[in-house]
Amino acid sequence: MICAVACDVFDGANCQFTDSGGAHDGVCYFNEDTQFTALCAPPGNVAGNEACEEWHDCVPGFQCLPVTEGKSCLSLCDAEHPCETGICVFSGSRRVCLDLDHEKWGAFECGPAQTCTTGLLCADVVPSEEAIAVAPKGEPVGQPDTACYLDPAEPGAGPEVKVTGCLGVFGLASNTVDLEVTYFLDGYLDDPIAGPAVAVDNIDCESGGYYEMTGVPTNTRLVRKTSCPPSLPDCGFKDTWQFHVYLDASTAASGTISGKDNAEANTFVTSEATWLLIPRTLGFSSGIDKDHGMVAGRIKDCDSNHIMGAVVGISVPVKRIAYFDGAEGTLDDMGNEKASDPDSARDATNSDGLYAAVDVGPGPASVNSQILVEKSVVSLGVHKIDVMPNSMIILDFKGKTSGLNP
Repeated sequence: MICAVACDVFDGANCQFTDSGGAHDGVCYFNEDTQFTALCAPPGNVAGNEACEEWHDCVPGFQCLPVTEGKSCLSLCDAEHPCETGICVFSGSRRVCLDLDHEKWGAFECGPAQTCTTGLLCADVVPSEEAIAVAPKGEPVGQPDTACYLDPAEPGAGPEVKVTGCLGVFGLASNTVDLEVTYFLDGYLDDPIAGPAVAVDNIDCESGGYYEMTGVPTNTRLVRKTSCPPSLPDCGFKDTWQFHVYLDASTAASGTISGKDNAEANTFVTSEATWLLIPRTLGFSSGIDKDHGMVAGRIKDCDSNHIMGAVVGISVPVKRIAYFDGAEGTLDDMGNEKASDPDSARDATNSDGLYAAVDVGPGPASVNSQILVEKSVVSLGVHKIDVMPNSMIILDFKGKTSGLNP
């Protein structure tokens, strides 16, 4: 029943099969075991999303594939045949349509340009627009420099240093004095290696808070937590965990890495107002589940420019991966700098390079990002994180040490 000529698996046309009665017009299907070969078979009669048994049971344009319980006829899709509902996901070499609320998520294998984004779903996160590098709060500067993503540095362990920096705010600003900063080794989040240090007032810090801490390792994968002190549990901020923190030993001067010279030493915290604003701007009036978290960050190239046109995927269930409107740095009617807001119409990062995965279940997860450069997909790496309940997780893609976080 192998097709003699190229056939169309979407409408089943251009296909004939032969049996004891001679040659007959058939329907073109992907064979269950031969992922890259189309085969001809008698027309199936099982409708979409109904139970099936054999690879040729479904009506044209559908494929009988394994799901959580048994098999089901799933609609085929690709760039020229988009899904009427749901998203286009990989199952082996085929793409099929699944709704995010589908109850039959199956063991779909992610393709090379895909990422597992919702339980066992491999969402189609292939970027569709050419990436552009944008200077922070500035103008486009051309094609992103991705050399450090393709060949990341892996320096040896460095000495412990003193670290000083400001406490900034992700989103809507508030005063950050009296908050605590703590450092952990990546993967050992129950055992601090430095801190906590309490932020004091400093006129040079935009949001007020400034910290100093000794004994912080360099050239090492770190996680930094910024949080309310135990004496002020309702201080107006959410616990904020920054992953992929990397302090380059070469930036130390007299044993100190300062946020003035190395922005990696500056930390961020998320205000309660921003925590509430992001999901509500996207239409989730109930906000974020109290046991869930949010993952957000910025996509940068090797020159620290923001990347416009990057897409992000995450390996656990999430209500929405959102991007922003690029308003950051522009002025409002009073002459004050604006922050970016979520933009439900965007499907890739804007000039601010920002993304947010909203309402993420607690536990380990992997996050990846990809861009399109000269019509070729470039991976910006996959990073492992831990999502804490009722907390913001900050994960920036920065390139220079991406190889340290497989």
